[in-house]
Amino acid sequence: MALALFVLGLVAVVFAGTSRNRGDLERSSRLADNAHYGIDLLTDEIQHAGYYAEMTTAGTTWQVPDPCSTTLAAQGWSSVPFTVPVALSGYRAADAAPACLPARKPGTAIVVARRVNVETTLPANASGGAYLQVSKCVLDLKTWVVSNLPADFTLHNIDCLTTADVRQLVVRTYFVATCNVCGADTIPTLKRAELVGTAIVVTPLAEGVESLQIEYGFDGDNDGKPDRFLTAPDATLGAAYTVTAGAAAGDLVISSADGAEVAIDVDESRRPSAATGTAAPVPVPNQ
Repeated sequence: MALALFVLGLVAVVFAGTSRNRGDLERSSRLADNAHYGIDLLTDEIQHAGYYAEMTTAGTTWQVPDPCSTTLAAQGWSSVPFTVPVALSGYRAADAAPACLPARKPGTAIVVARRVNVETTLPANASGGAYLQVSKCVLDLKTWVVSNLPADFTLHNIDCLTTADVRQLVVRTYFVATCNVCGADTIPTLKRAELVGTAIVVTPLAEGVESLQIEYGFDGDNDGKPDRFLTAPDATLGAAYTVTAGAAAGDLVISSADGAEVAIDVDESRRPSAATGTAAPVPVPNQ
């Protein structure tokens, strides 16, 4: 009997240790997956930033709208004078967060990406949000229009007969919050604040993401390759490294950036001590 109890106890200890190790491995794997998912998501978003269909931005004055603004007039678009919102703007780790980013974790960067949807919308359905239509017809009186009224989308394709594509404007802000479900937990989480219609909707994306740090690539000699990666513009390096005209104080605006380096780190306190840390710096080409 004593021997049987000893064997059963030994089996129980081994089983408990195996179960604990398996749980540790699953948690480590889940954290690593979240880090890679966050990198992939930001890579895709930054690569698409600045896609404004067939629109030509020559001669534009770049604008830096508040990422929390929800009205059409506050999105930075104007035909006279010709203004367009920058593709990428950011907030440094030490900057105050915009008002629509609840529980932003101190010491983490914020990046705002703007573009239009790759999928088109029927002009009759282009309401409840902001949409862009670009003319391809030489006879049209306007080259583009941004509106939330279906009746405004009257521009044409190159045949000057069929209606040009209409695409919804996309404004997405990525940040790290101190909680997933705020008020119920304290799990640091990568979140996205997105302009949906006329409201900002915040969506949790990846739990356990502790930090988001971003460096922006600047092409100082116009050879098509980034020469320096900076967390902020630096006027001491020359005109190519300065803030875009029209930028508001506190905004980090990189309309001339040719890429970005994104680093995401998962929360060490939520990984078993024996696991290996996961940091994922990734160079991201900007189109």
